Amino acid sequence: MKAKLGMSPIAWWNDDLVELSDDVSLEECLRQSRSAGFTGMEMGRRFPNDPKVMLPILKEADVTLCGGWFSGTLVDEEMARNKDRIQPMIDLFKA
Repeated sequence: MKAKLGMSPIAWWNDDLVELSDDVSLEECLRQSRSAGFTGMEMGRRFPNDPKVMLPILKEADVTLCGGWFSGTLVDEEMARNKDRIQPMIDLFKA
């Protein structure tokens, strides 16, 4: 069985401190990760949320979406609200 490796864009830019590494484009991040042998990339702040925009970018880089961050707030919000908030991400991953 052959393993596929995914990477996080934090190796190229910081999603929390947007002023850090602002000079690296999404396309460059994907190109470098693919040339390093990674076939998947976790979603980051520079990824489009619209599958019609994002999927061609991923296809061009020969990379798939392999993960993403969701801030669940079960302590502060009901389960139904969390489900509503995560649904767009689920739809994006299914596209």
